[in-house]
Amino acid sequence: MNHNTLKSSSYEFNGFEFPVEELYFSKILDSLPDAILVKDAKTLKYVYINQTVQKLIGYSEEDVIGKTNYEIYSKELADYYTSYDHKLLETHKTIEIEEEFHKTKSNEIKVFETKKVLIKSLDNQPKYILDISRDITESTKTKKYLEEIELRFLKMFELSPVGIIIFRASDLTVLDTNNSLLDFLEIKKAEIQDKKLSDLNYFIEKDEVLETFRNLNPENQVVYKEIQIVTSTNQERTALMSLGYIDSETLEPWIICMLLNITETKAAIKELELIVEKEKDLNILKTRFISMISHEMRTPLTSIMLSADLLKRYEGTWNLAEREKHFDRIQKTVLNLTQLMENVLIIGRLEAGKFVLSTELIDLVTLLQSIIENVQLSRGVDNRIVFNYYVGPSYAKVDENLVVLIITNLLSNAIKYSDKESKIILELSINENEVIFNVKDKGMGIPLEDQERIFDTFYRGSNTNGIYGYGLGLSIVRKCVEAHNGKIFVKSKENEGTTFTVILPK
Repeated sequence: MNHNTLKSSSYEFNGFEFPVEELYFSKILDSLPDAILVKDAKTLKYVYINQTVQKLIGYSEEDVIGKTNYEIYSKELADYYTSYDHKLLETHKTIEIEEEFHKTKSNEIKVFETKKVLIKSLDNQPKYILDISRDITESTKTKKYLEEIELRFLKMFELSPVGIIIFRASDLTVLDTNNSLLDFLEIKKAEIQDKKLSDLNYFIEKDEVLETFRNLNPENQVVYKEIQIVTSTNQERTALMSLGYIDSETLEPWIICMLLNITETKAAIKELELIVEKEKDLNILKTRFISMISHEMRTPLTSIMLSADLLKRYEGTWNLAEREKHFDRIQKTVLNLTQLMENVLIIGRLEAGKFVLSTELIDLVTLLQSIIENVQLSRGVDNRIVFNYYVGPSYAKVDENLVVLIITNLLSNAIKYSDKESKIILELSINENEVIFNVKDKGMGIPLEDQERIFDTFYRGSNTNGIYGYGLGLSIVRKCVEAHNGKIFVKSKENEGTTFTVILPK
């Protein structure tokens, strides 16, 4: 029989079988010198303790049964005890703990030698956690360990980066401090040693701090209370104060005060809060973008894989036209993905300030005609774009690459969000100081509530669901215009059309 498997009718313990209902309540278990504790493996709630547990630790069944460690002990102790339970549930291997500390109901510390055993159900699933603990508090081994603990505490006290002050609980007199505390307050030890808390002027809200100390007791600890400190050089700093009441049967009670310097952290948090306030929607927009780009990349990649698989399977049977159709599909899909990646890279370069403006004298009429031809070809349309150029000079000093990005994205959007039969108007006018572009369409328009945000990266209008896009085009346009020290305006009415006006200095 597997000793770690709980049967529905009986249980084997050291070679003897007992009925399940007697496993937890039998006089035999209650008479054992070892403490026996059983937890439910799923909830980690105690379901049984024997009389030895109650004698050694002081907790009754009413205190323990149906509760987890977190409902009985402090969080620190509960984390300590529960960590072994999690390890047992992960490994399914019996754990032997040579020395395990337990805090009794009367706040005494006892040390146990503990074995943790996982009891499984008939379907081999974890059912119970069995703890068998033997009290070794008074053993020589434990005394040696306590001496080591004291030595470790002294080392941690001196080396801790957290400032520590030890007060006598009865009159709040400083008994000791570590070097981190002296550095924090910018003082020497003699300036604080043997002083009473009421005489210390390092706490800005001294009365509040004094009240906190006076209300402290073994059952009422203070954790991470934010306070303001002033150093000996009048530097104001922020600290997290934690207070612990240390009681002892042989020594006078202490209060240990720990001060964690968070001045720089607070300043960084304030700076981050300002950033978050300015870009509070960025995470939502990025999440939306990641979701969109994941979806949009999955579809073309699937198309490529399908066409490649079909070409592989039927290469010998398909005619040239059929093969070229699938090659064209792969090529077009790759071009779309390449354009998407290029847009993302452009956004990155513009936002990082790595895009250098390079202006030269350009024939804008020729450039725009070339852009129109390329856009119509890539969008698969003919004669949709009408170009109107008002008589005057056709040359201007601009960055050709940025102008191409601006006009290409505006024309592509106009085609995308307009009926197939409607015309797109591109107007160019050049005066003494400015170059003015107008892109007009009679499409679906932009809802008024979206117009303030349509230039934000990843943002898409609320009426664009089901239409291919990533919310990058207009963001690229705005950044290109700003790189030129230009301006962009939008005028739109839903279901009637949209006009974008771009003004660049000549």
